Amino acid sequence: MFNISKPKINKEAEQLLEDLLPIQEEETKLGDDVTIYAMPERFRSSHIKVGQAKKTGVIIMAAGIVFLIIISGLFYYFFFYKQPKNQIQSSVTTSTPAIEPIKEPEKIATTTPILPSIDLIATSTASSTIATSTATSTEDIINQPADLSVGIDSDGDELADKEEKVFGSNSTVFDTDNDGYNDFKEVLNGYNPSGAGALSTNSNLQIYNNKTYKYNLLYPSTWEQTTSGGDDSVVFKAEDGSFIQVITQNNKEKQLIEDWYKQQFNIVDINQNNLIVNEGWSGITSQDGLTVYLVDSNKKYIFIITYNPASSNTLNYPNLFKAMIKSFKIWN
Repeated sequence: MFNISKPKINKEAEQLLEDLLPIQEEETKLGDDVTIYAMPERFRSSHIKVGQAKKTGVIIMAAGIVFLIIISGLFYYFFFYKQPKNQIQSSVTTSTPAIEPIKEPEKIATTTPILPSIDLIATSTASSTIATSTATSTEDIINQPADLSVGIDSDGDELADKEEKVFGSNSTVFDTDNDGYNDFKEVLNGYNPSGAGALSTNSNLQIYNNKTYKYNLLYPSTWEQTTSGGDDSVVFKAEDGSFIQVITQNNKEKQLIEDWYKQQFNIVDINQNNLIVNEGWSGITSQDGLTVYLVDSNKKYIFIITYNPASSNTLNYPNLFKAMIKSFKIWN
């Protein structure tokens, strides 16, 4: 007899055959009349992974959020950012009130009334007629040098304390004689700061007359007055060593003061601010303001007037020097 054996079927074929057979439902009986059928275990979600489904859902949600953000950004860009600038500015201008500039408060005039300039020397012992001064103001005669400083001015009236002592005015009071003009302005314009009248009436000053060269000027009565080698060099010396000197020399070539100055100092131009004009003489002040060069209207003499603070670096008498220059008179 022949032995007929079952053909050999590999495991894959068996599995395929098994899958093709009708699905037999599993059943569970709860009682005689109730039977529950269930899907076989191998068909229960074995080909779908729950974790993968969750991951896919999260990706979909994230993509949706990103999409919404992009749409929102595009909406803002086209409807707000791309607006014309003039339209934005006009909307701001119409909504913002204009701001008016702040105005500076009006300044109240506090200047001292201007005193008319008068002659410092009204009369002369050498001549009954003295020319009336029409000189420009000598206020700018002193241009303070860089290495010098003006002396102490306690009351701030521009007169140094030592000058106040010379004029007999109060160094702690702005207007010593209480006439409405500060002491400095009175001295500058030829008035007595410590009382009524012209500066020539001040008892602390006296007139020096040079008969050889026919000029006179005011100087402090307490200062020592000396000559050196004749009347062509006169020195007025203060107690602190400061002095003012007047030197006279012949103007042989009868030059104008401008021509003489240019020749002496080998310069081409003269600063017009340094020119001083007075009836009877004309002059030029040096750059440092401590020397004035004068020539009389007849061009006979050159007068050199110098203020020297001596060993001190302090100008204690700058305004006195101005007053003495202004009081300088030449006789005809």
